[in-house]
Amino acid sequence: MYKLLGFVLTTFLITVLAQENAQTRIPKSLEECYRDRNIYERDNRLPMTINTLIELIKKIEDTPGLNMDIRELAVTLIHRFKQDGIEKAKNVEPSEYVLPYSPTGYQFNKHKILLENLLPGNALRFPNETLTMEEQCAMHFMLSTSIDKEIRGDEAMRCSSLAQYRTNRIPREAESDIELMTNFKETEKRKGELKEGTEYDDYDETERETPIDTSRTVDFGVEYDENAISQCPVENGVIRTKWGAVSAGPLLSGIAAGLQPQMVRSDLITVKARSAKPILRRSRRQTQRIVDNRWAATLSGDVSEAALLQGPNKKRDIQVGAKGAWNSTTLPRWYFLSQRDRFEMTDAEIRGGLDGLIIAKKIKQWNDQVSGLRLSQILDMYYSQRGIFSGDEKACKRKDLFEEVAPIAELKQQSTAFSSILDKTLSFVTLSDAAFEQFSNDASDSLYRYVPQSLNDPSCDATQRNVNDKSELRTVSDLFIFIDTQWAFTDIQPVIGDILQNIDLGFGTNYTLLSAHQAEILVNSSQNSFAMLQWNQTVHDRQTRGLNLPRVLEKLKELSGNVLDHEKSLNNLVGRSKIALIVPQMAGVSDAERNTALEQLDVLRDIAPDLRILFLANGSPTRFEQFVKDKKDDLFQLNIVSGVGNEIQTQTLPVINRIQELPRRLVNHKCGAQWDGDRGNNHNLNQFIEPNGVIYYKLSPNYFYRQQDNRKIRVQNMGYASLTVCHSRTNEFPRQNATNQDGQTCRNINMDTVQIDLPNPCDGQYYIRTCHPLYISVEYPQSAPTTNFRCSENACRSPDSAKFVIHGENLGCFSGAGQLFGSFILILMSLYTSLRFFY
Repeated sequence: MYKLLGFVLTTFLITVLAQENAQTRIPKSLEECYRDRNIYERDNRLPMTINTLIELIKKIEDTPGLNMDIRELAVTLIHRFKQDGIEKAKNVEPSEYVLPYSPTGYQFNKHKILLENLLPGNALRFPNETLTMEEQCAMHFMLSTSIDKEIRGDEAMRCSSLAQYRTNRIPREAESDIELMTNFKETEKRKGELKEGTEYDDYDETERETPIDTSRTVDFGVEYDENAISQCPVENGVIRTKWGAVSAGPLLSGIAAGLQPQMVRSDLITVKARSAKPILRRSRRQTQRIVDNRWAATLSGDVSEAALLQGPNKKRDIQVGAKGAWNSTTLPRWYFLSQRDRFEMTDAEIRGGLDGLIIAKKIKQWNDQVSGLRLSQILDMYYSQRGIFSGDEKACKRKDLFEEVAPIAELKQQSTAFSSILDKTLSFVTLSDAAFEQFSNDASDSLYRYVPQSLNDPSCDATQRNVNDKSELRTVSDLFIFIDTQWAFTDIQPVIGDILQNIDLGFGTNYTLLSAHQAEILVNSSQNSFAMLQWNQTVHDRQTRGLNLPRVLEKLKELSGNVLDHEKSLNNLVGRSKIALIVPQMAGVSDAERNTALEQLDVLRDIAPDLRILFLANGSPTRFEQFVKDKKDDLFQLNIVSGVGNEIQTQTLPVINRIQELPRRLVNHKCGAQWDGDRGNNHNLNQFIEPNGVIYYKLSPNYFYRQQDNRKIRVQNMGYASLTVCHSRTNEFPRQNATNQDGQTCRNINMDTVQIDLPNPCDGQYYIRTCHPLYISVEYPQSAPTTNFRCSENACRSPDSAKFVIHGENLGCFSGAGQLFGSFILILMSLYTSLRFFY
């Protein structure tokens, strides 16, 4: 008896915990996100981007001892962090005992049905200690859908840039979520406004904005009451991608459903309404339908909301789609909508639902094929140029896949089925079975018209680095960024943010932010984008303004030495580029500083021969041409124009491309900063490359300057896929299909090895720096979809990556600094001998 009672009690507790986010209150695990004002304030949050989401998921997956497969992790994230429909209570202030937030929005009804019936699971095993509270709340904010319609006080500034329409008075909310007494008047299209037939997600109404002050008194010169709503409401639960804003909740819910697909009879789905009235009102016998949880979690769930909330109003057709725009394209935190009603299926929700359904219909097959498949890998591949495995499923092809993945007949059938369930808690009128079908069909037809005509996302070619070259370049670098604080913080922060968002943080790249005058560290070495937020207005303003190039070069000498000494412990060939990006405002270099800087640069090139210095400068960057190796490719102009958001991406793209293409270093790790390490050792480096990927390497002559018969580099293919290896002494980027193939050798290998002998490679060269480096490229050309998913190591970015090993044999340690010092000793010895002869 006691055992039975204990079992029942345990089952009850687990059920309660499992459904914590399905309760009509903010769960205890998420309360801090709303009580801590520093966390809740949007301008303090992590950027709402796909990169942030992937970084957080990857951090969870890398938790030591975590034993969760992709299915359990996807479901756990939904149950731990997602709660839709959260709204703030009007005229209620927070206190020790009162939290004025709860899931009262219409979105909660669908969310509750999914969690309690169609996405079974719990969050009991989630490793809470893995993420900081800021990171946990960021995950919650990204996954939870709602509309914030409250007047903020900034509408006069923001909505004038965003609004498609202007009103004489602010509309009042009616009893229904969708009924707004509107009196819209179409206005003349102005520069910067959202226009029909264009994509607004990348519209950046100000990159140099000040944080939104939500405490300001609202006064538009018109009457309004507590039911008045903002002219441009904020949509929550949206993340920015290159291919449009995406609602992350339906995306992740679709993946979770796809990993555990269910076909459930509608009469078996239990719906607990907020009150008994809707159940009693609909106690009549209804047609039994089959609900597919993959559809309910994605497109048909939102179509059903539009059908039930808009369908009963015969005065207007059912409308789907609601365009919006980010406050910033580089640090997106606010997503403003251009309309004030009919939010049931926004553009972001359409993309999130469609992406979720595309993945849901294939994810189980992929998971069966690939052992240890990760959720972060699926998202990383889908939101990239390459796509998932075959390349057919990717964000830039969502419109092409729409009719294939969501046939109109199936969309209508599933929307009707889910509407009959959702109606029990959402609809504000009594509907017949025929109404479910009619309204669902109308909403489905509206979606079928909207996606091809109005969902204007960038095409695959539009976001391709080079339309004629589909190869992928991935960054693995030690990047030092020196920022002139003469730049206004609100001007330069988006620039640095855009660069960091596009250099593969979380996959091997380290970055450090420093001031350009004192060379003081602003953000210490990190591999995640979140660390950048340590650099804020206060930290920025404390720094001395301007550029002190000699001090920067002295700091680079110190940092490079630290890197070389650290690499002694790695016992491999390293395989990372080393780059310094200097970002001056108007500062130049005086004559006195110029001479000092050139002397320091000469020494730096001897100590750190692989360091590449780039300048991203206001005005003409040619004033720094003496300090770079390549005047054509290492100097970039930055001209920030107030109010022109996309101008930043235009100017940072060449810098990002340059960082991506610079070769990774191959080194004798024993050399260290003093270049006095052991010689003649053998070194290995395990490397991984994705399909259509290409990686460039550089071996400086500092590691092979003197003659040695057995000195060589070998590239060994481990047999995962056919690879192409090219090498050259003169071409920095050797490629088999390159336009200029002079002086290069290429070979395709499967299980074999390419050997590059270096017996006397600097013959006739007195100085190390006049001897050419060895340049190598490894390429994974993919002519057909791979079925080889052998890459399961943590360093594998995707399961279909290929592994190869670079071997360095008998590499030496030769420094120009040591060469000069040796010459100086020889001069002293000669002088000493001469003096002895005469005396």
